[in-house]
Amino acid sequence: MNSLTTKKILRQEIKERVASLSANERKESEKRILEQLENNLFFRQAKSVLLFWSLPDEIDTHPFVKKWARQKQLFLPVIQDGKMYIKPYTDEKDMAEGSFKILEPQTLLFGDINQIDVFVIPAVAFDKQNNRLGRGKGFYDKLLCLVSAYKIGIAYPEQIVDVIPTEKHDIKMDIILY
Repeated sequence: MNSLTTKKILRQEIKERVASLSANERKESEKRILEQLENNLFFRQAKSVLLFWSLPDEIDTHPFVKKWARQKQLFLPVIQDGKMYIKPYTDEKDMAEGSFKILEPQTLLFGDINQIDVFVIPAVAFDKQNNRLGRGKGFYDKLLCLVSAYKIGIAYPEQIVDVIPTEKHDIKMDIILY
């Protein structure tokens, strides 16, 4: 079985695991994981952070983004013309539905992503070696290969596996919180 087939099977397996979580299990995990993020030294010291506006099958970051926007300069990814860019987050009212039906900031593109201190990244799955399995489009890998910032992956415990097949373009996280 090649790595693309393995990744496809793994994505389906993880999707089913996350879907089987009760609302209460999700809330408990989210609370614990986001507390870990808040207590992470790199996050605490960061002045600027790339977060993400979560999809329904990801850790709910919406309240977290709103909370920390008052204390740090936050950025969110946007997809335009098949590429991922970064825009400053100002307020939920300044967002509109973009690619993949995700709310995106309608602010100007942010030029120098190397000015962002910490990147908080979602995934379909992470493994115990800090490898990431995304949704298969490569958006984050293409962005993360351009930065040296501290990279924090966040996921439900059900999204952690022993090994993810990797390729040379895959970017590892510095830490995974789950």
